[in-house]
Amino acid sequence: MSLRKHIILAVSVLAAAILPWQALAQQIDANLIATVDRGYPNDGDCFADLLFQFHSQNQKPEGNFHGVSIVDFKAGKCQQFINLGFNPNYHNSSITFSGRKYAPRDRFPLLYASENYAPNSFYKILVYRVQDLGGAYSLDVVQTIAMPDPSGLGILYPHAFLDEDGEHIWIEAYSSDQTETVFLKFLLPSVSEGEEVSLGAPLFSFRIARKKVTDQAICMKGGKFYQVVGLPSEAWLRVIDPALGKLERDIDLVAEGLDFEPEAVFFWKKRLCISFSAKGKTLVYAVNLLKAPKKKVSKPKDDSLVGRQLPAWTPGELDIHAVNNGRGESMFYIFPDGTTMLCDAGGAIVAANAAIPGTDPKPSLAVSAGKVIADYVKHYLPAEADGKVDYFLLTHYHGDHMGEYKESYPMHESGLFRMNGITEVGVEVPFRKIIDRGSVEDRLSDCTMNSQTPVMVNYRSFIKWSQQTYGTEYEVFVPGALNQLALTHGGSAAVSIRNVAGNGYVWTGNGDDVSSDIPSNEELRSGPRSAWTPENILSCCLHIKFGKFDWFCGGDIQYTGMSKYPWKDIETPISKVMPNVEAMKACHHGTNNANGENLLRALYPDIFVVNAWRDIHPYNATVKRLLRINPSCEIYSTNVTGANIERLWDYMGNIASTQGHIVIRVSAAGDSYRVYVLDDSNQDYIVKSVSPKYKCR
Repeated sequence: MSLRKHIILAVSVLAAAILPWQALAQQIDANLIATVDRGYPNDGDCFADLLFQFHSQNQKPEGNFHGVSIVDFKAGKCQQFINLGFNPNYHNSSITFSGRKYAPRDRFPLLYASENYAPNSFYKILVYRVQDLGGAYSLDVVQTIAMPDPSGLGILYPHAFLDEDGEHIWIEAYSSDQTETVFLKFLLPSVSEGEEVSLGAPLFSFRIARKKVTDQAICMKGGKFYQVVGLPSEAWLRVIDPALGKLERDIDLVAEGLDFEPEAVFFWKKRLCISFSAKGKTLVYAVNLLKAPKKKVSKPKDDSLVGRQLPAWTPGELDIHAVNNGRGESMFYIFPDGTTMLCDAGGAIVAANAAIPGTDPKPSLAVSAGKVIADYVKHYLPAEADGKVDYFLLTHYHGDHMGEYKESYPMHESGLFRMNGITEVGVEVPFRKIIDRGSVEDRLSDCTMNSQTPVMVNYRSFIKWSQQTYGTEYEVFVPGALNQLALTHGGSAAVSIRNVAGNGYVWTGNGDDVSSDIPSNEELRSGPRSAWTPENILSCCLHIKFGKFDWFCGGDIQYTGMSKYPWKDIETPISKVMPNVEAMKACHHGTNNANGENLLRALYPDIFVVNAWRDIHPYNATVKRLLRINPSCEIYSTNVTGANIERLWDYMGNIASTQGHIVIRVSAAGDSYRVYVLDDSNQDYIVKSVSPKYKCR
């Protein structure tokens, strides 16, 4: 390494050590999705691509002061205004589309509009039938529901909204002293056309502290209430848990840059949306709720372990190890009960004259790639494992994840397979179960035209040998499944492992349902080779949740090629079902064709772990994209070449590791974690650095 590179590396380490902690204030990520000319503001709700926006003014009989605008998101314009006529009693407070339909033939479910007007003691819920007249819509009142007398409930200004179960209705109101917001739950009456019915007595109620501004709108999704309140200079988004009767989030929208008057909150295509009134326009923003920025539990770093061997895992903790051999990717997990999983066992060698150089093999070329992984796993394998790894998960069929195949690799003594990567590790450390994406005949890719390629024949021969020798079980990864990778040594209710995607199928977020846009093998074979499925997007992906700690690992998923073949972007469908996480494994080693903006915005990681084995890992554009979304994110890379340090120079303050094994150790309570970097120049596993203790968000 040149003197300049030595200086750059030294300065970067010093910069990372002294850079002050950046506390990120951002709590949401908001994107403008529609701007529409409009009239008067009030509450709204969404059905399909249409926003039904109610307007009310009861002071003047002239003009369109009481009616509904129907906004078409796709066209970006107000499609229709329905004048409901002047009525001095009506003052709309809230509307919601019902989850149940009025009749099977109806395209639209019923629309419930809460009307309250205190001076006239008019507290009603009007149930509208919405009819599609072929490009235009009509609203007809089919039922009136009388709300209880507010004074008898000790509330003021009540209005109603529907429970997502379609069977109950809530009233939101001020307490009589106007210091609290009161929520009361009622059984929703059956629809009886032309009748007025009573809402009856509340089933139960709860209260939270009230913002001293106008309550605007509320909706329910996933068991939570989403409420927007306020004025242009004072506006909040509030997330409320009715099961616990408490306020979960209180987000200042003005501080987030949304200094408009909020008027409606609803869900569109699974996205939380807020509409605002601003200068005669309706502005609709899609909002992604971010976890609060990570917090240090203790200010100073715990350097007592530096220079010592990392202590063994202890029961109750979650360990995530990025094992570095400089020749591919391998992740080793120890779950709180002692269940273990090895995910990938890479063994790839980059030719010395390659256009993109490889990193140096670790600890040296004299120790094979599989041997490095096997020795590491045996060193940290807990007693509960009884000398075996419970699960080996192969994310996809690439050499840097499963081991390359060459005739020069040593033959196993059985004469059945050559040893490199998984086949070498699995000889030294028995696997109880092997899981992979399944037969290549079921899902064609650009590198697995059939099951008879030498690497696949070698891999399947090893599995057969392991089954006969160690009693290893074999399973195909089930996309969408929850806890196919179940804890086997006592378990823990605080741990869940969701198979988010695999073999091109992506979990939809509903039960264990999956979907895929990838063409069939027959369609692919009839087209050009450039249209074949990239093996990378078939990677098996996991979301691991332990207490408050969330982790995402997506193999080598990527999004490139989407401009010509939209289905090649596997990241965007995954982003739609993923929450924010504390940490993630960089997809495809942090290269530029992966870790796209949609996925990073959804995950919003604090810790970004890169399994690097080439000169472009991680790629500077990827790092820039990541830090633009979360400037506080810290990047831990198993390797960074000298040339890449120069390319990453502007971001070195966020790069906490450029060389070594990386270990995330989550506390037994699942509420905090530390990150350790271990020396990989030998096999003593000495701690090089220890992060502060971070509190899970």
